[in-house]
Amino acid sequence: MKYLCCFAALTICLSCIGCSLQNPPACHATFLNATVSSNPVFAKGHKRKGIELSHTNFTINDVHGQKYQVNLDNVFASDYDASDESIPKSYQQSIKMGTNIMLCGRTYNDKGIKGIHWVHTNCDNPHSGPDGYTFINNKRLADNQEYCYLWH
Repeated sequence: MKYLCCFAALTICLSCIGCSLQNPPACHATFLNATVSSNPVFAKGHKRKGIELSHTNFTINDVHGQKYQVNLDNVFASDYDASDESIPKSYQQSIKMGTNIMLCGRTYNDKGIKGIHWVHTNCDNPHSGPDGYTFINNKRLADNQEYCYLWH
């Protein structure tokens, strides 16, 4: 009986792995289910109130075969360091070629290049942009609220 209970508990636990990926939060912008198709690259940004707004850029292919450039703001990483000019470690560890990614954000078309940005929290300020998100391997990235004061 002890083993049966353990098996049942393990089965329930394993069936929940990926639940949030199967049912991501509502997206009130553009939702993309995709695969990471390039390695992430650090991109310098401009300063806002003295804090650099750098990005991590990479490419994805969505389930319809469309290619998008992703501009993921580093300031929203849980381990963002304003004095460091590199990709936050949490992004480096998560954004790998071939990995499934779910994004909610604002799409754009810049001279024929499709892209998506605002794939992060809007800091409860709907006037700044959509309340987007980035999920990789059941983990939400770009949800750090520490620098929200920059938009208030």
